[in-house]
Amino acid sequence: MSARNNSKTLLMAFGAALALAGCGNGADEVASPGVPANPPVTTPPPTTTPPPTTTPPPTAGPAASCPDGTVNQGTIVNNTLRACRLPNSILGDLTLRKVAGVAYQIQGQVNVGQDQLGDGAVNDASRRGRLFIEPGVTLFGRNGPDVLLVQRGSQIYALGTRQEPIVFTSLADLEGNGKKFDWAGIVLMGRAPINACIGSATPGTAACQGAVEGTSNAFGGGNAPNDNSGEMSYVQVRYSGYVIGEGNELQSLTLVGVGDGTKISHFQSHASGDDGIEIFGGTVNMSHVVITEADDDSLDTDWGWSGGIQFGLIVRKTESVKGVADSGSIFEWSAVDRQPTSTPKVSNFTVYTTDRTLDSLVKVNQGTNASIWNSVFVTAPAGPNLKQSDVCFDISGTNTRIELLSNHFTCDKRDRNSTTTPYVDAANKAGTVFGPSTLNSATYITGANERAVTPVAVRSRHPFFQDVNYIGASRDASDAWWTGWTVGL
Repeated sequence: MSARNNSKTLLMAFGAALALAGCGNGADEVASPGVPANPPVTTPPPTTTPPPTTTPPPTAGPAASCPDGTVNQGTIVNNTLRACRLPNSILGDLTLRKVAGVAYQIQGQVNVGQDQLGDGAVNDASRRGRLFIEPGVTLFGRNGPDVLLVQRGSQIYALGTRQEPIVFTSLADLEGNGKKFDWAGIVLMGRAPINACIGSATPGTAACQGAVEGTSNAFGGGNAPNDNSGEMSYVQVRYSGYVIGEGNELQSLTLVGVGDGTKISHFQSHASGDDGIEIFGGTVNMSHVVITEADDDSLDTDWGWSGGIQFGLIVRKTESVKGVADSGSIFEWSAVDRQPTSTPKVSNFTVYTTDRTLDSLVKVNQGTNASIWNSVFVTAPAGPNLKQSDVCFDISGTNTRIELLSNHFTCDKRDRNSTTTPYVDAANKAGTVFGPSTLNSATYITGANERAVTPVAVRSRHPFFQDVNYIGASRDASDAWWTGWTVGL
C-alpha cells in the first residue's frame, strides 16, 4: 500500500468496521487462570543441525478437548487436529500451550486488550491483555477477515525457537492447499509517534492517532517512542493478506505506531497477498527478517517511521497474483511530508528477485529520508510488455532523499527515468557498487564481487544496529541464520 492511498485508507477503514462487525462467534472475553506474570523465557537455539522447517500434524489424532480459555470448534484436517478458537476479546493473561493435536483458531477480529489511547503514561490493567504463545504452537484463520490485533497498551509474547517456530497460517495451508489471501494476518497497535493524524491533532502527541486498514475500531499512534507491544521471535506468518478495497489491505504483519520497546526478530512473512510487512509510523526496530513471495511490496513504510531493520533476506520469484498493474516494489518507502520525518533504515539485507512483473527494487517518495547500508540487491531483466523489474530506483517527491553506503546493486537500469536520476545523483553513495552479481542464487550467500565491498560502520548511525565485517544478510554459509525455521526457501 503506497502513501498515495493514505487519505482513502483512513476513510475506508471506518467502512471496514461494518464489514467486520459480524465476524467471529460472539464477543467472548477471557482471563485464563494460573498464567505466569512474566513472558516465557526463550531458550537460545543450539548449534546442531536444524530439523525440517514444517510442522506436520501429529499422527496420534486430535486432542480430546481444548485448553482452558479457548472454545472447541470440532476437528479439522481429516480429523487429525482439534480446532480451539481464541476468544474475540482477551483481557488479562492468556497462554496458548503447545498441546499435541491442537491448532488454535483466529476467527474474525481477535482483540488482545482494549484500546488505552495514545498517552504512554496510561496503564489501565482492566483494559490490558497479554497473549503468550509457546514454541511450536500453530494458529490459523479460515477467511479473509480473520485477524489477530493487539490494541494499544497490550502485548503479545510469541516466543518460538529455531527447532519449534510459532506458525500463523490458514486452514487451507493445514489442509495442504495454502494460497495468498487466505486470511488477514497480525496487527500491532502502539503509542509511538506517527505523522498522519485524524483531524487537526499535532503529530507526535497523545491525541494524534491513525485508523489502521482493514480493522474494526483500531487506532495507533501517541506520545511514547519507547512503547512496548511485546515480543515475537521465530515466528512465521503464511498465506495472509486481505483486500477490502483498492489501497485498503492487510498483510502478514502490520505495525501502527509501534514503539522501540517492542522486540521483533527472526520473523518470516511468506506468500502474503499484499505487502510482506507494512509499518505505519512509530519507532520499532527489527532484526533477522525473511520476506518471501509477497504479492505487493515486501517492506512498505508510511506515516513517519524512524526505526531500522538489520539482517534481512527478501526473495521474490513468483509473479503477482494481482497482476502487473499492482505488483509493487521490494521496498516502498513513503510518508506524509511533515514531522516527525520518515527515516527508514535498513542494513545487511540480501534481496534476490526473478519476478519480471516487479515495479522496481527501491521506491521512495513524499518527504522520506531513507538509508540503505551494507546490502546486496539482485534483479532479473524485465520481460517484454512487463514492468521495469530491472530498475534499481524509483524516487520522487519534495524533500525526498536517499543514502546508499557500501552496497552492491545488480540491475540493468539504475534509475526508472530522468526524473529519478537527480535524487540518485545527489545521494551519498560511498562504497556502493553497481555491477555483475556473484550471489549464489540457490543459497543466497554472497560471492567474490559482493565480498569485495568494504562495509560501513552502522552502529554510530543507528544505535540498534551492529557493526559487522561483511555486506548482505550473512557472512557465509555457516552464518545462514534463516535455515531451519523458515519455509519457501
